[in-house]
Amino acid sequence: FPSHDKFQKGFFPQLIGIDLEGNKRQIPQAFDNKINLVAVAFKREQQQNVDGWIKVADEIMAKNEEVSFYELPVIYELGAVSRSFINNGMRRGVPDAKARKRTITVYTNRDEFFKMMKMSEDKIYLLVISNQGKIMQRIEGDATKRNISALKKKWYF
Repeated sequence: FPSHDKFQKGFFPQLIGIDLEGNKRQIPQAFDNKINLVAVAFKREQQQNVDGWIKVADEIMAKNEEVSFYELPVIYELGAVSRSFINNGMRRGVPDAKARKRTITVYTNRDEFFKMMKMSEDKIYLLVISNQGKIMQRIEGDATKRNISALKKKWYF
């Protein structure tokens, strides 16, 4: 995990994740569109919360090709066998190849991640991240009318 002195405030930390196709992905470099909507979640039961943001993102992406969506489950560091088991389980639950590529699981020191990102495992977060990794907007929680409005108002979606 990047040290605090290497962490550039306002930018997403440099991490390595594995998409559900099994490919290693550098983050935030994997977020390569002009505007990247990134749903960050920490618990399996938060998937339905993330699904609400997927629906919103799909609507936005249908109108704007400069927007991409990524799902970022952040999990505690695990050994290779455990990581493989989790990734294979998640892959089976996501039949769509496009969705598997945009779901990037990060195995990291979550306590450091929470501290650095000022996040809590009890909530999900939608981040708007530039292709340089700059966090341009942060929305805490589900895709409620209020949160969707805050997103669309700022980006004119």
